[in-house]
Amino acid sequence: MISWNGASDRRIPVDVTKLAEDQRDHVGRLLGVLRDALVEDDRQHKVTFSGERLSDLFSGTNYALEKIISALGGQGIEAMAKGGLAVLDGALEKFRTALALRERPVDSVDWIYSELAFPLERIRQSLLGGGSEEEKKNAYYLAQFVRTQFDELKTIAAEIDAEYRVVESAPAAEPASDSRPPP
Repeated sequence: MISWNGASDRRIPVDVTKLAEDQRDHVGRLLGVLRDALVEDDRQHKVTFSGERLSDLFSGTNYALEKIISALGGQGIEAMAKGGLAVLDGALEKFRTALALRERPVDSVDWIYSELAFPLERIRQSLLGGGSEEEKKNAYYLAQFVRTQFDELKTIAAEIDAEYRVVESAPAAEPASDSRPPP
């Protein structure tokens, strides 16, 4: 290595291979520390929410859907169906809020929410506005679709619950003695 101070130069021999090995080892240790910190942050995040089951947010939605479907099929009480809509709306809002608190975006949830907007609005119009028999029949079929989408949301919630439940029995991550990543 040659350095110049403006008047003279200075020459120092450098073992480039050794320098590269030292840098690789140092970067490996830093990456190991970073990995350990990220694992611990993830564990702490999951501990924060491990007692909150997202699946519980959908309690009562099956009953609400049954009342909606019955009313649209002409075999139920419309007032109960209207209450069922409020239950569905509440569950959707609570689930969205819970995911946001966990800073947990789930693309499929956003897609399902967008897919639910139209049928829920049509069902609402049919129940609140009375609607023709044909509109009620269409809303009846839309309610069947809504049921499948709620089932999908429940599945996603259960999967997230399972992921957060694992942390309850998992010990804290121990820093590796050799934090250097594998070659």
